[in-house]
Amino acid sequence: MLMALREDDPLARTAQEAETPVVFGGRPVGLDPRWYVDVDNVGGARAATEHLISTGQTRVATICGRPDTEVGRARYRGYRDAVLAAGLEPYPPRAGDFTARGGADAMAALLAHHPEVDGVFAANDNMAVGALRTLREAGRSVPADVAVVGFDDLAVARMADPPLTTVHQPIEGLGREMARMLVALIDGQDPTPLILPTRLVARASA
Repeated sequence: MLMALREDDPLARTAQEAETPVVFGGRPVGLDPRWYVDVDNVGGARAATEHLISTGQTRVATICGRPDTEVGRARYRGYRDAVLAAGLEPYPPRAGDFTARGGADAMAALLAHHPEVDGVFAANDNMAVGALRTLREAGRSVPADVAVVGFDDLAVARMADPPLTTVHQPIEGLGREMARMLVALIDGQDPTPLILPTRLVARASA
């Protein structure tokens, strides 16, 4: 079992070309593996952005994940799809690195270049928590001035101030389904790829 890697990591291609059965958790950039388990990153990001728009935000930006990962690209596509479907203009992606520090820096850059932003979808909870810190330091109230939604539903989302609205992904379920798929391969079966659903968890930040 191998978690999806960055675009320039040779391990993903080596694993795909190996005769040993390999199940990917998430999809690597630039490859089309036969066996993988992933979550609905596009749909989850779309739901997060739609939630922001449905609560009255019309200037919705995003803090993206790493652009050399499929998860980073997929969650940006979901954001962009939702904004365009609502007849709004997407903001240029402001990339973070999936860390709180990266989210804080990206939020600071957004405020510097686009102070009118009233909603932010961050591509994971750590970056969303960093964004909350920057907004607080800038004197912006959440969600009154800027609403924030994350992705993952980690423990940090519940402990954030304010508690973070986020997209829940079944992390334990992903690992369980990867193991089942690998056992099926070892038993000589040919399982099909699996995409697990996500769901929005509304809390106080949006």
